[in-house]
Amino acid sequence: MDERAAAASSPPTDSGATPTPTPDKFSLVGDGGVSITVQQVAGKGRGLVVATAITTPGTVLLREPAAAWTVLTSADVVGAADPIAATARVAVYLLSSNTERLADHLEPTFAEFSAGHRARAGHADDIARGATLVTDALSVDRRATVPRLEIERLVLAVMLNAHSVVNPRGGPKAQALFPRMGAMLNHDDCPNAVVVPCRSPPIEASGGGGSQAGPWLEVRSIRPIEAAEEVTITYLDSLYSSFPERTEVLQQKYLFDATARPTDASLELLVPGRETDNAAIDRVVRANTTACAAYDRAVAGALFGEAGSAPKIAAQQYAAVLREGVLATTHAWHYNATTKLATLLTQTKSPVMCERALALWEDAIAASNPVWPSPLWPERRDLERGAAAAARIAGNTVAADHHTAELSHIEKTLGFAPP
Repeated sequence: MDERAAAASSPPTDSGATPTPTPDKFSLVGDGGVSITVQQVAGKGRGLVVATAITTPGTVLLREPAAAWTVLTSADVVGAADPIAATARVAVYLLSSNTERLADHLEPTFAEFSAGHRARAGHADDIARGATLVTDALSVDRRATVPRLEIERLVLAVMLNAHSVVNPRGGPKAQALFPRMGAMLNHDDCPNAVVVPCRSPPIEASGGGGSQAGPWLEVRSIRPIEAAEEVTITYLDSLYSSFPERTEVLQQKYLFDATARPTDASLELLVPGRETDNAAIDRVVRANTTACAAYDRAVAGALFGEAGSAPKIAAQQYAAVLREGVLATTHAWHYNATTKLATLLTQTKSPVMCERALALWEDAIAASNPVWPSPLWPERRDLERGAAAAARIAGNTVAADHHTAELSHIEKTLGFAPP
């Protein structure tokens, strides 16, 4: 977990007992065969640092089986009444199986939490709700042996350190805890590594203990990494977002700000001469708000076969955002409108609409290439896949072959597809 400015401390050996010191620096060899040092990283807490240079993009840096996991249901990811529920289920497994000490070293440690760690105050409502869910799910006997404070700390540690993982064989995502190494991967706005789906058997509903039946975490490099450089990933769903948007998301969960990137200004750029056209800007804001809400309804409705008119409304409003000509082609809202409209047009499977979609996909690829930390960045997969699909339906075999080849290169290098 990237715990910016978190104080180093140690886990308790038993409830109320004096903490046993944890080394500030120690070395491990990840299952990928790369020697990695766990050490304090300035301003972040513990992090993972490679001992020797990694020269080849796509190198497996580490693989780790989950200590505990739970399969995410539609209630966890769409309109969740209890967004903390999945976190609570992971904590319940750890406590029910008496393996909660596997998470003792994760930040915030019990000592940090007891001393009033800032994340405790920042997530007070979620912690309280999660602890109640955990307590209610435990057996009467187990409940009597675990103090409420330890449950609350465990809920926060799982919330901040768990990963959402995908099984490439299909099926739902899982929320899983990888306490040995994966939980110490820190965030960067320009990361050098990425979490990829690791091939494993179909994931059971819940479990743990490093079982072969559970999810695995696999981390691969996306560019060369220097010796003694920290291995970083992103905690964001998308890196194509402005500095204020990234900060808002990171602050909401992790309580730290984004870091600036050279491309940030372009992601908020308006077309020269239109900066003071307040009427047009207001129309863009309204159209974008309506489009995003409709698109979310369309995605949620598709899960239950009830999309209704939402896709049409979203397409019309995203088209309106682009048609105003206020946003530069690099603007984050322009990129979002472009990709979402391209998706909706491709889904029609109409050759005419897909010809329009292909142009949009290629515009998005051109706009995003300077933003990604590497040409191998996984978000490019959706763009190349969409462009290939639209090109095939539109009958443009040259474009279809090109985008299919680009997609294949990314997936083979990063292990998303068999070589």
